[in-house]
Order: sequence, then C-alpha cells, then structure tokens
Amino acid sequence: MKKLLFLVLISAIMVWGCSALVYVSDTGQLMKAREDAPLLPSNLFTTNNSGKMPDVSNDNKWVAFTRSPDDKVVYRKMDGSLEKVLTQKGSWPRWSPNGDRILFWDQDQNKRYIYKIMGETLTEYNLPGDYGHDWWNSETVVYGRKTGSSAPGEDVGLYLFEISTTNDIGPFLPCRYPVVSRDGKLMACELPLSLAAVTYHIIKIYNVPSLSLKSTITFARVPNVPSIWNVGGFSFSGDNQRLLFSATPPNETQREIYSVNVDGTDIERLSTITGNDIQPSGYYKRCPW
Repeated sequence: MKKLLFLVLISAIMVWGCSALVYVSDTGQLMKAREDAPLLPSNLFTTNNSGKMPDVSNDNKWVAFTRSPDDKVVYRKMDGSLEKVLTQKGSWPRWSPNGDRILFWDQDQNKRYIYKIMGETLTEYNLPGDYGHDWWNSETVVYGRKTGSSAPGEDVGLYLFEISTTNDIGPFLPCRYPVVSRDGKLMACELPLSLAAVTYHIIKIYNVPSLSLKSTITFARVPNVPSIWNVGGFSFSGDNQRLLFSATPPNETQREIYSVNVDGTDIERLSTITGNDIQPSGYYKRCPW
C-alpha cells in the first residue's frame, strides 16, 4: 500500500506543472520567473543578448528571441547548453506548434521568413507589415498588415496565409498584433482607438477556429485620471487562462508586467522591480524549478 501511494505521489509530481514566463529586463537580459505576484525573477542566461520579443517552444526546451545590436534571430536551449544565431535579421520570432520552425519578420526586407530547424533552411514569404504574427495552426500563419482602407480602425487587418498552398486570405478582422494560445484554441489581437481626449487600448479575444468573440478587454487613458497606460507586448499565459502584458502603472513612469483573466477580470500587477520590464511570454513548466 505504501509503495502504491509513493507511485501515485511521484506520478502527480511528474505531471504537475505551473505557469511561468520569460520577459525582457531593463538591461536587455532575458529573465524567467514563476507567474506569481510579486515576480521573483532570475537571469535566464548570462549573456549580452537582448531578449526582444522572446518565445518559448511548446516543449519548453527552447527560447527564441532577437538580440542586440545586430537584430539577429537567436534560438537557444532553455538550459543554455546550445545556441544558434541565424544570419537573417528578424523580430517577433514565433515557434511553430510542434517546434520544428520559427516564424519571424525582417524589417529591412519587409518580409516574413520561416526557418526550419531540421536542415537549417530559410524560406522567405512576401507578407509585409509590422503588425504582428503567430501560428494559426501548424500549416497556417496569421498576421497583420495594411488593408488599404481609410476607415478608422480598419486600416490594418488580419490575414491568414496557408503555407502549402500560398493562399493569402483576408482581411478577416480589423485587428493587429495577433497572438494564439499555446493550445491553439484562442486568439487575441488589439485595436488602438482615440476619441476626443481619451485613448483606448482594446484587446479582443476570439475562439479558434470559429472566430466567435469570447471577450473584450478595454484599457482607457483619461487625462488627469490615474490608470494603467502604455499597454503592449501581450501573450497568453502557459495555462492559456490569462493574458500577460506590460504596461506603465498609474502615477509611475516605467513599465511592469501584468496579467488578466481572458474574460477581462482580475487584473494583477506581477512585477514591482525597478526599471522597465517588457514583452512577457508565458509557458508551462514542470515544478519545482
């Protein structure tokens, strides 16, 4: 009986996980932390690489980011044992669902590239626009670009690009900077809006693939009213239940890490650290560290 209980306990520990995140510190270092408030971060790597726009693979073994000052895409094992620097410049690297490819955007070329890990091959796609991207599924990319419309809020839209057929479909939503949850069931995107003196930052969350609206999260900045502002750089938490983002707290000047339920409730400030903390990316990791 004791042996059975021991095996059950070990099994529970093996499958038990926790939400975690990586983000970029004020010094340009990649940091990691459990998703608990307040964050207790530690350096992910002892390196001079910038961690701009990091992304952790779904198997939690690799992290991809853009380094400074040459803006090269880097992917590296989370334990630091192996690192690969791509020859191509790029931003916003995103792992494919099964971790065999990295999608990124080259500002100089105004194109998107997909790097295949096996074979180390790089394929360019004429998908312009610095309005974000992610993997819709393992064979389709969702990305934002100019639509040609002059209507307020509709000048940028989301498109779906099917890699195998090169079909480019859209715009299907007036939105920008799409991010897809790690389980592929939700997509969030954002809409900036200004009315009179009020600046709105609206985040829409949709079910995938139906695109039915799940929730709307609105941040409003009103003159002389203390509020969260400078919202940006959001992603889903490792358990897909919350959104992580960076923002400047009320009456402060530097950005911190926040999270909020995907239904818009329970906004929580996670970091209280001196300096700017930005670009959080959530993942799921077995505990303890």
